[in-house]
Amino acid sequence: MKLLPIAVTVGFSGPCRWFSEEDYPNFDPAIFQEAATKWLVERLKSLPQELGLADHHFISGLSQIAVGGDHAFTQACQELGIPQRIAIPQPSDVFLDAQGSSGPDFSEAEKKNANDLLASKHIIEEKVVSSAATREGRFEEANIELVRHSDVIIAMLKPVGGKWTRDLIPRAKRWNTPVLVVNVSISNGLPHFEASWHGIEFPSSSHFVAPRLPNVLAETPFTSPTEIPPHAIPSKNEYFNAIKNHCSSEARKLNKYFDESAKAIIGRHFYATVCAVFALVLLKDYCIKGAFYPILAVLLCTELLFLVLGYRRHKQLHHQHAAANWAMNRLLSEVARSAI
Repeated sequence: MKLLPIAVTVGFSGPCRWFSEEDYPNFDPAIFQEAATKWLVERLKSLPQELGLADHHFISGLSQIAVGGDHAFTQACQELGIPQRIAIPQPSDVFLDAQGSSGPDFSEAEKKNANDLLASKHIIEEKVVSSAATREGRFEEANIELVRHSDVIIAMLKPVGGKWTRDLIPRAKRWNTPVLVVNVSISNGLPHFEASWHGIEFPSSSHFVAPRLPNVLAETPFTSPTEIPPHAIPSKNEYFNAIKNHCSSEARKLNKYFDESAKAIIGRHFYATVCAVFALVLLKDYCIKGAFYPILAVLLCTELLFLVLGYRRHKQLHHQHAAANWAMNRLLSEVARSAI
């Protein structure tokens, strides 16, 4: 049975400038940008298997839209059709016009590329995540947002610099978020990438705990009129239809269970009362005439049995959280119905 899809958010942080022209005067940054994008494409392809994800998981990206690494990650997500959210410290028009200590953050060509990427269909959200007054404070809050909402993080590091990416790694460790640290360098005039996991042991993927849906949705079956490949995102209507159908069905089952339980509990208390009445009649006869009836003991034991069975059914309702599950299923089915 195919289950309801659930996203695994892959956050990304990387250098804005790969290498300075002073250190590598003959190195073309465009070659490194292309190589980084290709490397990220291949790594994102292998990530579901690497993390031991089930077929109902799909990858979702999260990053800023700075030059260099962020552009490479966004282009990789675009090429693979991975849905991506952009978390930026300022509105995009202000962010793209920002000035650092060494001049504008974006050249005109880089600004155009960023706007083209933001307009891509695979970008599903663009969110301003900071209200800090200072540039440093804004980047720190963007880093915090990245760690808060990522299940795993890819952090690309060059030998020198990359302050915000370096700050992000220990922050992710405090949140128990696994980080794939990618050391980038130039070897024999060519881009070189060396990756290692921090906070998770491989090849044993059991150390990574993939996101799970709430218990009430954990077993929701998912069917689609079109074939959706593993680790792919479904359409909104397909997703909410699956929730509506499952939760409505579960709510009906719980309604039936309540009816049966009510009848069982009331019925057992009724028969217990009948046994108690007959026992009282016989007990009164015993007190007057002094005659002992063996059936009296049978009636009292039967009464006790009915009471125990009724109490047991009541405890089952309590331990199964049937009322809470029914309420949640009803709520989710109506929310899903409204969203379609």
